[in-house]
Amino acid sequence: MPLPARGHPFRTSVRFLLAVMLAAIVGAGTGCDGDEAGPELTAAETQETDTNSSFLTTDRASYLAEAERDGGDRQQFAFSVIARYHNERADTLYLEPCGADTTAPVFLVEGSNGEASAYGPVWACAGMGQRIAVAPDAERRDTLRLRGPTIWRDDGAPVGWLSGQFHLRYTVYTCPEGPDCVAPASLSRSPAFAVKRSP
Repeated sequence: MPLPARGHPFRTSVRFLLAVMLAAIVGAGTGCDGDEAGPELTAAETQETDTNSSFLTTDRASYLAEAERDGGDRQQFAFSVIARYHNERADTLYLEPCGADTTAPVFLVEGSNGEASAYGPVWACAGMGQRIAVAPDAERRDTLRLRGPTIWRDDGAPVGWLSGQFHLRYTVYTCPEGPDCVAPASLSRSPAFAVKRSP
């Protein structure tokens, strides 16, 4: 079945999902292993903040990812984040949802220094639906449950780090529809936060 015409929201979702899959493939090639503890955090790194990113923030500077259930070889770790998005601009911004029946925005979890993140969700969005409008000076809060690993290699090894420095990222646009108005990272990426995996 052919893809819809250029600029259709479904095509945008396909591009987004392909980008997520590519990031996972790149992470698989870095040798990052979710069972490893990840890079050791210094006190300075744990307190790291990014003063240029104030649109999207998290409720804490550090989190503990705890074992969610005994999945054997597919053990996952999880923690909750309260994400705050505050539109400081004079125009309306728009967040990408995962389908028409949800008010939660699509998000990514990225490693702070180019490392692969084990907490990147795998989205299966059947068309993205209407974008979520955030008016000037308006604020929204979302409680997100982050789980990882979410991807495993063929040999059963998880992809990405479970401990380290990470950023939360929303898909933000400056227009209500169309693919050509993606907002810059300064409007969509949170300051770095630290995650430590429980033993």
